[in-house]
Amino acid sequence: VEDMGLVIVDPWCVGYYCEADSPNRRLAKPLIFCRAESDCPMENGYARPVDGIDVLVDMQNMEVIEFDDRKLVPLPPPDPLRNYTAAETRGGVDRSDVKALHIIQPDGPSFRVNRYAVEWQKWNFRIGFTPREGLVLHSVAYNDGSLGRRSIAHRLSFVEMVVPYGDPNDPHYRKNAFDAGEDG
Repeated sequence: VEDMGLVIVDPWCVGYYCEADSPNRRLAKPLIFCRAESDCPMENGYARPVDGIDVLVDMQNMEVIEFDDRKLVPLPPPDPLRNYTAAETRGGVDRSDVKALHIIQPDGPSFRVNRYAVEWQKWNFRIGFTPREGLVLHSVAYNDGSLGRRSIAHRLSFVEMVVPYGDPNDPHYRKNAFDAGEDG
């Protein structure tokens, strides 16, 4: 990387894997990427990761705690097809073989929503959102035929739902997107 103006630093929360990641500090392990061009506003900044560099940052004090340049990993070559620009700007042609997709329900939807209450098949629940937790389901119940309405959960919060990125290699194993609850 020769032009530091093309570098993107994306801080990701470290999570809590050991005592050193103590939750009394806001720590981040940034992922680093390098754009191919500076004048392309639609360039996919995540297309060219700079792998092999580990950084640990104290976000409260804006201080680099650790820096380890472990190994030289070549950057992926610039690939205009990875960018979100019109085909003619990258010397190609947009696809013309994709047919229109129409989603219709001529008999109406199979669910009902009345303000915060949702009924779907034999399920019913209330839905809500909080800034810290995101999606929250309340009073989740199932109509169990002759047994009647069976309570499943009083309150379900999706604040700790983990969306793993599926790569067991470092640094990707710890890439889990959390909501605002991670850093408060």
